[in-house]
Amino acid sequence: MRALIKEKREVAKGTLQVTFDLLGQEVDFKPGQYFWVTLLDPPYEDEKGPRRHITVVTSPNERGVLGLCTRLRDSSHVDRLSAAISNRLIAYSA
Repeated sequence: MRALIKEKREVAKGTLQVTFDLLGQEVDFKPGQYFWVTLLDPPYEDEKGPRRHITVVTSPNERGVLGLCTRLRDSSHVDRLSAAISNRLIAYSA
């Protein structure tokens, strides 16, 4: 499934929340579930590639968006996700 980065914000010291617009699609998930996120056309790559798992933080009742949270740590993927501008296309899967 593809989505657009709708919003990014630091919700606590060293913790990034990214909210994705699901482009009219809906996804069912359980609270605390994680998704695999793949950055499409990342500005740069690292040895682990463009795919990582990130924890869901939005409610399953929030339809049309999906919020994921990750710690800001020494990771090229997190750096790329943090640096990604709004409206950047990503792909994700449960």
